[in-house]
Amino acid sequence: MFCGHCGTQLADNTKFCPNCGAPVQSTVQPAPDYIPVPKSPYAAYDQVNGRTWAEIKRLGYIIGEDGKSYGIGWMKFQLYFSFFASAVLNFITAITVISGAQYGKDANLIYAEFPALKNVDIIFGLLTMLCSAALVFVRFQISSLKRTAMRSYLTVFILSFVIGYGYLIAASAVIDVSVISMIGEEIGRDVTSIVMFIINYAVYFKHRSSVFVN
Repeated sequence: MFCGHCGTQLADNTKFCPNCGAPVQSTVQPAPDYIPVPKSPYAAYDQVNGRTWAEIKRLGYIIGEDGKSYGIGWMKFQLYFSFFASAVLNFITAITVISGAQYGKDANLIYAEFPALKNVDIIFGLLTMLCSAALVFVRFQISSLKRTAMRSYLTVFILSFVIGYGYLIAASAVIDVSVISMIGEEIGRDVTSIVMFIINYAVYFKHRSSVFVN
């Protein structure tokens, strides 16, 4: 090291220059206690995407946890049509089953033959109404970007299947019909719903999970 005043070469840790007497300032900086790690630009996803659905709509896409951008067109369809349509269909189904309208003109004869079936239909109808309300709740959970939105979505999907297949089991027991055949037919009809849910939950919303921060 050298004296900054007269240029004399100095030994390490010298406090004053022996030539001119000037104080020597060390150019060695103490090591910091820690080395700060630079943050990823996507570490605070709410700052990048916004904290409301309105902000995300203005942005027009979502930045995922992988730093890539993902569109929101299908999400708009889900929020503005799909969830509401499913809720309405569930409500109509509930009214139909509670009133016995699914049996048409034979409702009174069927209930006279199987009195317990009416109770099964009423219970199933009320549970289906609950499922209808739950779908609307999930819709607003997603649009509010709640942390629990995806958990609620999964719960309602499972609930709907439990209600549906629970009804088949109960109804088949009352009318003494093979439950296996009834469930087999229902699963065949539900394949599309199951596939769509898996795509939505495990693929589509997973890539957009960074927005659920509220």
